[in-house]
Amino acid sequence: MNIYFGICYNFNEFKKMEQIKAKSKVMKKIFKIMNCLKFKIMIKFNLIQEVTKEGKKYIIIYKSKDDEEKIIKKLNKTINNILNKNPDTKIILSNQIKNINKEIEFKEKQNIKVQNNKEPKQIEKQESAIQHIIQYYEENKEIYNNYIENIVYNTIKLKNEIPEEQSIYVLIKTSNSKNINKIMNMLSTYKMINIITPNTKDFSKLENRLEDNLETINVLNNKRKSLSRAKYIINFDFKKEEILQYHINRMAIIFNTNYDKINLINFDGIIINNIKIKSNEGAQFELQDEYIADKTKEKSILGRLVIQKY
Repeated sequence: MNIYFGICYNFNEFKKMEQIKAKSKVMKKIFKIMNCLKFKIMIKFNLIQEVTKEGKKYIIIYKSKDDEEKIIKKLNKTINNILNKNPDTKIILSNQIKNINKEIEFKEKQNIKVQNNKEPKQIEKQESAIQHIIQYYEENKEIYNNYIENIVYNTIKLKNEIPEEQSIYVLIKTSNSKNINKIMNMLSTYKMINIITPNTKDFSKLENRLEDNLETINVLNNKRKSLSRAKYIINFDFKKEEILQYHINRMAIIFNTNYDKINLINFDGIIINNIKIKSNEGAQFELQDEYIADKTKEKSILGRLVIQKY
């Protein structure tokens, strides 16, 4: 189950959720007065309302000015209660909630700095449910892994180069079916696929089989030479420490689909640690979050992939 969490600030937003089904003008006026009173009460006490709209479940909290910390505290409690009852529930936070949480985090960091200046005692802060959810969606690499073939191809095109004339270097240790399928899918697109692996025996069988079919693939593990001329490198499962053992072309583009974030010293190329789906301007919820939680159809996100260099 997916649940969308949002904030309601004003009466116009409230009216969109409250359907007025009165026919006569008198009854419409009565309902309007009642809804206005209801809205004021909900804002006053920061009440929470559950709404189902277009098949989606929303939990809306009503917010007045200058009560951000109270709102976040209440939302954290509500989210924890939901997850305790059903751990498989996917929580999707609105951009408003994320921005409020960021503002509170910034203020807390400033307060910690001030307190630490007076007293050098370390102040520990427990991660809240909202912080955990934000971190989960920001660090999730499912989209990156699912669309790595498209991302590499589009990156090469953006550099005004011809993909069919390029060689792709793949850093890989595990020869599972998912990784092999990705390599196989790229064979017909690029001039050469170079597999860099410490487990050369596992991949040599694949190399021999493909050579019989005139496919261009190499299995290598020369730490000094294998990546010295590489322009486009895909890291499937190498850790940073393992990558550092190789001499890498300083101007290469590295697509790091492994969970660990990679930063290399004395490297002038580009490391792409993750990607982001571009949402519509003014959207209340991030398309990225919705895709990860609900697997939006492929066509709706292919044109929205944005490379993140961080």
